[in-house]
Formats: sequence, structure tokens, C-alpha cells
Amino acid sequence: MATFHVGDVGNGLEFWLESLQADGTYARDDLTSKTITLHVTRPDGSTTTWAATPDPDQATNKGKATYTFASGDLNMSGNWQAKPEATAPGYQRGYEPQAFYVAP
Repeated sequence: MATFHVGDVGNGLEFWLESLQADGTYARDDLTSKTITLHVTRPDGSTTTWAATPDPDQATNKGKATYTFASGDLNMSGNWQAKPEATAPGYQRGYEPQAFYVAP
């Protein structure tokens, strides 16, 4: 689990978004022209959303998205969770939540 600190700015989360295939394996999803939203749950149960950015080179880094923390994002210590969602016209896919820890 990734660890950050209250007040961190400039660090961030890196995600590799994958989908289960019919044969039981996972494949990374092409995020070209997709909007990536992180549905974030803080340690106190409150929620917010952050806009992540798909890697611009999906040919090389297929399925990769990142979010860089802004001032005020990491405002409390404890266990956090971010659930990615990819959307585009006529397309919506949710992914497994990813946990991270924020130290005091």
C-alpha cells in the first residue's frame, strides 16, 4: 500500500486499470479519449472526487492513469480509498478500489 503524508503536494497516485477477460485473465484498458474520475473515501467516511489523467502514450503505457495531489487534498491521516471510473460517450467502467495510507 502506498504511503503519503498529510499536506503532501506534487506526489501522487499511479493506477493501471485492467478488466477481467472471458478467459479469466486481466488486460489493461485503453484509456485514449476517456475521462478518469477517482471516487475517494477519506478515513472519516467523507467522500470527494479527483480527476486523474490517462497517460498520453497509451500505446506504450496502456491502462496507466495518474493523479497528482493538490494543496488540501490530503487533509487527514489514516486509510484512504480511491475507486477509479473511466467514462466516454456511450462508455462507463468502474474498477476495483485502491487503498493508500496518509501518515500524520
